Amino acid sequence: SDADNLAVVDLLKEIKRHRFQRVRLRILVQLNNMKSVAILKDYQPPGNQQGSAHVLPFNEKQLAAQQIYDLNPPYRYLQGDTRVNKEESICIIGYNETALLFLREVTVLNQYPDNRRLKVYLVATDVQSVIEQLKIHYPFKEQFLDIVPIELIDATFSPDSAWSSGFIQQVKTIDAVYCFGNEDSELFMLAQRFHQLLWLTMQQIRRVRVAQHLAQRAGE
Repeated sequence: SDADNLAVVDLLKEIKRHRFQRVRLRILVQLNNMKSVAILKDYQPPGNQQGSAHVLPFNEKQLAAQQIYDLNPPYRYLQGDTRVNKEESICIIGYNETALLFLREVTVLNQYPDNRRLKVYLVATDVQSVIEQLKIHYPFKEQFLDIVPIELIDATFSPDSAWSSGFIQQVKTIDAVYCFGNEDSELFMLAQRFHQLLWLTMQQIRRVRVAQHLAQRAGE
């Protein structure tokens, strides 16, 4: 827990103060509470003098979201041979805390000078409740993203299923896909099935990036 991790930090600082006073120490501590991460970062003492203990709080899900964006930024795939029309769109399949944080990265870093909005097809179970969560966390997202909610009604992504908003017809316009989930096998299956759907609907050879986030669960 966060309390246990912070207790370990205090213990390390105490040991250092008594036995290693002249040595600099950097302590990286994982915290689940994002507010705690922000508070600890804001209240760090300035500088890193000799003998100081510098605490660096982080959240693994936030780091994962940042890494996914850095390695697979949407703007990299919105041009060249991955474009079929002027509309720029990506697809996010699955939803968890990392997906939420990834959407924040997209909101902040994928802005356009002419106020164009990136279209995001958000495919998830109980997608309307997901949209309500997004409104709470990022109330201004609609200024930068055009999010189209799609209920995940069929994990096989069969074209014959009753998908909403003409989703099957719009699949061929998607430039990049990002898959999120908490079970590796389920995530691999979703990505594979959606890749098959892309192949069926493209009617042409076109490369579409499919990025997967594999969650590392505690104890595994």
